[in-house]
Amino acid sequence: MVSLSIFIPLGVTLAQEFGIADPVALGLTLGMGGCLAHLLPSGTASNAIVAGAGWLRVRVMLTQGLLILPVHTVVLTMVTYPVAKLVLLWAM
Repeated sequence: MVSLSIFIPLGVTLAQEFGIADPVALGLTLGMGGCLAHLLPSGTASNAIVAGAGWLRVRVMLTQGLLILPVHTVVLTMVTYPVAKLVLLWAM
């Protein structure tokens, strides 16, 4: 989550500066991208417990996470941003 505190303000500022995206919708999309904590054992407490106890190897966690990563990225890009823009238009 620490990386989100860096990337969300950076992304929103760049979107405002260059006018390439709706800053609020982009911020929501970047925030949801923080759900990728399942890639590493240190991402969540349950992952750390499983990896620390030796029930699952880090290599297995990474390979499974890397299989899910492209699907997650496509869904975030193609679904979350347009839906966030629609919700923001509806809220105004």
